[in-house]
Amino acid sequence: MTLPKRPAGSANREKISAVVTDGDKLFQTDTGFLKGPISYITASDAAWTPDPKTRAIKFTAIGAGGGGGGVDGQGATTNATADSGGGGATCIKFLETIDSSYNITIGAAGAAGAAGNNNGGAGGDTTVVGSVGPGTNCNLSAGGGAGGDGTSGASGNSTRAGSAGGTATGGDLNLAGGSCPPNSTTNGERAGYTNPGASIFPADAYTRNNTTGLAANNPGTGGAGGNQINAGTNRAGGAGGAGLVIIEEFF
Repeated sequence: MTLPKRPAGSANREKISAVVTDGDKLFQTDTGFLKGPISYITASDAAWTPDPKTRAIKFTAIGAGGGGGGVDGQGATTNATADSGGGGATCIKFLETIDSSYNITIGAAGAAGAAGNNNGGAGGDTTVVGSVGPGTNCNLSAGGGAGGDGTSGASGNSTRAGSAGGTATGGDLNLAGGSCPPNSTTNGERAGYTNPGASIFPADAYTRNNTTGLAANNPGTGGAGGNQINAGTNRAGGAGGAGLVIIEEFF
């Protein structure tokens, strides 16, 4: 069998379909851009500059995850499981009107709750704002997840409220961060662990018996809450994952 030859100059050509919204209508436009570089922005940049050849940009902004709470162990017959942190939101925007620069702020990771009954810190917001040029429609905000509440050991019944994920605005697609669900203790027995909230990436930290909460590794995900059973040891929570901006340029 003879295979057809690829047309000259098409080796790196990739057809991109841009999603366009108009009220309640949703349709696609085939643009036929050439795929350019992908940048992963992990530090704030007040004047990020696209390549001069860029004709379109796709921004994916991810807010930071919240930190897990700490626990104050209260001895035998008690249980303490702190809330884990909520996940950061994600904001995605495709632009064909390009500014000459963009102000990018990366959300800081939510701090871990210190050992004892101490709350974890909220994750910071990640933003992308068109700074110089005609692209005034670029104003993206991906909110950080809430920090997990700390707790003290209890031999009776108690309930933890959980931690909310962040919210996003300004994108073609705005995705809320995952939440840490509520958890409860009944007669000193834990009903379940407190799973951290995910971002667009899966949560990779978790709570284990009698340990400090694990820190998040994936961007925008929540840190785990601390846990202590039948002992007076205090445990810290884990830090959340920092925010991230992924930039895809098209020529």
